[in-house]
Amino acid sequence: MDDPRRRIREALADLDREGFLEALQEALNSGADVDTIVFEDMSWAMDEIGRRFEMGEYFLADLLYAAEIFKEAMKILEPHIASKHRGEERRGVVVLGTVKGDIHDIGKSLVATLLRLRGFQVIDLGVDVPPEKFVEAARKHNPHIIGLSALLTTAIPSVKETIAKLREAGVAAKIMVGGAALSEKTAREVGADLYAENAVQAVRVAEKVVERASRS
Repeated sequence: MDDPRRRIREALADLDREGFLEALQEALNSGADVDTIVFEDMSWAMDEIGRRFEMGEYFLADLLYAAEIFKEAMKILEPHIASKHRGEERRGVVVLGTVKGDIHDIGKSLVATLLRLRGFQVIDLGVDVPPEKFVEAARKHNPHIIGLSALLTTAIPSVKETIAKLREAGVAAKIMVGGAALSEKTAREVGADLYAENAVQAVRVAEKVVERASRS
């Protein structure tokens, strides 16, 4: 790994905004691949931030700050992403949102970014999203997958309620859940079709769903 990419990982994980943005620009100027920067380096750093939160080294304020740094970086990266992937055929449609009662954005935003890099059309509903808004988006966009994110354990009832409302509405999309509040066991308990432990796995799961749909 070259030096700018190493510094991207370390600075972002350490919440060093200036150092991270400087390393990011240096990597772009040196011709580093934008997919590699986001899918490997920034993804690794975000996972490390999540690990530090789970270990009690970071707190909610740190996660919110990390999300702001990530968004700032994406403003820099988006023109490079658009240029690289211009004209590519969309692979599938995914609706994403953080469920009602949870305002955390970092994991969902990373999933959205990685999905877009892999050619998916992503409809990001934001945070604190009520079940009715997921149902409305499902009817409007006819997605292959609906992704529900929850960082707080207090939001698990909202995940369950949202899935129930989507089922009641007859939504055909596969429902994927993820976030620090959820596990594979919890995903089964709330009635989800799919579970992703992290953003990279979420993309791999989404790709498999679309591949199966294309063969059917």
